[in-house]
Amino acid sequence: SEYGFALRVHERRMNFARWLTPGRCDVLGTEGDWVTARFHFESIDLAKMLVFGLGKDAEVIEPPELRAAVLDAAREVLEQHTKS
Repeated sequence: SEYGFALRVHERRMNFARWLTPGRCDVLGTEGDWVTARFHFESIDLAKMLVFGLGKDAEVIEPPELRAAVLDAAREVLEQHTKS
């Protein structure tokens, strides 16, 4: 099954995102330096990997469960890396 999601990606990283996702990315529009695109992956886990790979140059637009999953994973990473 296919997992669709939309991101805002900074234009400086859009070529990288397209290169990583051949045939799985449709640009929906641009606003300033940001490109809104819809991606089609196999799972939410692969979607999270793309978001984390793009770092601060990506923002999840939809669906809400992907945004929540990214936030949860980011909290876990912070926790893991701030333990003394």
